[in-house]
Amino acid sequence: MTRHAVTAAQIEVPDPPTRRDLSPIKLGFRVRQIEDLRPVFESLGGRLDAGTAAWEFYGFARLDGVDPEGNVVQLLQPLTRS
Repeated sequence: MTRHAVTAAQIEVPDPPTRRDLSPIKLGFRVRQIEDLRPVFESLGGRLDAGTAAWEFYGFARLDGVDPEGNVVQLLQPLTRS
């Protein structure tokens, strides 16, 4: 078996990145206001799903997005202030 070294310069990430939905890991981040982070995501090369795609579960509004490499992340906004 031969191994081929891959350098970062050889890796191509499409623009926008391909969404990696099949990853066994999805990071979730508790935030104050999901929509306040939309411009931050976009300025860093990621994107959030449309606000209408948000759903509520266990006391949080949840919305998925992707980072600049296509990894799916979830933002969790508390429904009530604690």
